[in-house]
Amino acid sequence: MGVKQSRFNNVLVVRTGNQRGSSTDSDVFVILYDTSGNATEKMLLDNICKDDFKTGACDTFFINLPVSFREVAKIELWTKQCHIELTSSNWFIDVIEFRRHFGGNTITFPVFRWIKPEVHYYLYPWDAFLPHHDPDKSQRAAEIEYKRTIYKLNYQENFPVTRGILTKKLDIILSAMWTKIVTGDWNTLNDVTNIYRRRKLPMPKSVKFWREDTWFGYQRLNGCNPTVITLCEEIPSKLAVDDDLMKPVLKEDTLEDLIKKKRLTHLLMEGIILSMHIHVSVSHPLYKILAPHTLYLLAINSRGFKKLVSPGGWVDKTMTVGVAGMFQLIYKGIQHWDFSIDGIPSNEFARRKVHETDVLPKYYYRDDCIKLYECIHRYASSYIDLYYVNEQDVTDDHELQNWGLPMKDGKGHMPSKEQLKLFITTVLYISSVSHAHANFLQYEEYAFPANYPSMIRTPLLKDKTPRTEEDILAALPDKATTLNVMAITNLLSAKTTKSLGDFETQYIYDPKALVCVREFQRNLKTISGEIKKRNKTLKRPYKVLDPANIPNAISI
Repeated sequence: MGVKQSRFNNVLVVRTGNQRGSSTDSDVFVILYDTSGNATEKMLLDNICKDDFKTGACDTFFINLPVSFREVAKIELWTKQCHIELTSSNWFIDVIEFRRHFGGNTITFPVFRWIKPEVHYYLYPWDAFLPHHDPDKSQRAAEIEYKRTIYKLNYQENFPVTRGILTKKLDIILSAMWTKIVTGDWNTLNDVTNIYRRRKLPMPKSVKFWREDTWFGYQRLNGCNPTVITLCEEIPSKLAVDDDLMKPVLKEDTLEDLIKKKRLTHLLMEGIILSMHIHVSVSHPLYKILAPHTLYLLAINSRGFKKLVSPGGWVDKTMTVGVAGMFQLIYKGIQHWDFSIDGIPSNEFARRKVHETDVLPKYYYRDDCIKLYECIHRYASSYIDLYYVNEQDVTDDHELQNWGLPMKDGKGHMPSKEQLKLFITTVLYISSVSHAHANFLQYEEYAFPANYPSMIRTPLLKDKTPRTEEDILAALPDKATTLNVMAITNLLSAKTTKSLGDFETQYIYDPKALVCVREFQRNLKTISGEIKKRNKTLKRPYKVLDPANIPNAISI
């Protein structure tokens, strides 16, 4: 029995990952086991005159099996240590597929692991098990122990746990602008608008509307920061604006809230995802539902901190608050952030008393958020019900319970299925919808400084004396700062992953779970159609939370 190149035999397809260093030149061996416990002989996977297992490659091997061999139930796989210094022994496999010819079904064995030489791995169809149901608990425990040597958590009091990828595009944009920039202030507002044509940047929509009061109000509802507006239930008898009067209304949610919301999506998700990698196996069903929504986050946060929020970085150069002030605001935000309120849109809107359409109509951000959260919740709930049959399954899932422990001073115990559903829904929601609304309108609003300046260089207004264009220009950021803001917000507003539900990498292969995925995709398509239909009737269409425009993950 062995591997032969014949189109009449059974087929084993091996897909190597596309990460750097994924390939191997090691000898690869497999043993197949069927549902009756029968095993094949050891087989070398090797195509004659072909270099197998290269990065991103999909290699096919033809295998003879006896007629009596039943459906494949397990694959044992291992590699030999390379003895040539320049070749790679470690190997990353995405997926292995077994296909029977003559109309047989395809059985998928998800791997998504680094294969170390001389270690025998046992792979199972669909590979989606709770830890207490895993057929190979010792292998699973060893893998998690190894992952703990790779990922390290740094705990800070009252902060999320913390530990690239802002690409070369950022450096290119900035260098191209800086080489041609003329330093100094703007002479007229027309000078500002002309820069878009010269730099081949799109004209922000705010250029057309920034002078309109209705546009100012619209931004509070459906702009970059729509999470501030709160129902004022009593009009003060004397509207003399001071800090004491405004605090109950604004609840400190002005520029402070804007910064908190943007950075909290990154920082909160980084802590959650880091803890997941440390405590949760890639075979865990929860890992598989979350994996498409965690792409690139750790690399982006690492690179972003160096480029954007390091001392002397972009925030220091372009924002009045600066890096030190920004982290003070984030710290304050962490103190008041409540997963059960801030992480669930309907609860957050209710806290601000803007959850009813008759109280606040044309609040499209709210309307779309609620639809999308409910859609994600249905998806997460139906998926979780497949694997957690009862409450005991939640309690017995030590990987889940260990995952939660570092996230809240060691008090992150998951008590029930319902709480688990809300938690997974909220992680999916923040990683996609919440990040999209905070991120993808930045260029339209911030890139034209008269609309939403990142800094004000003159004292704040304290009277109603009419101001001139010269007064406005004196207050706005200078040319260098403005171009910096244009470049960064253009980059940060770019969509860099596929749309929500259209996953870059398929992690879920369990046929029952795929039913949940397809239902999720259909529901997203329905919501997308409803939003497009509504937008046709609007003067200013609100497109940012159309599922077609929402990326799967925090990818920028």
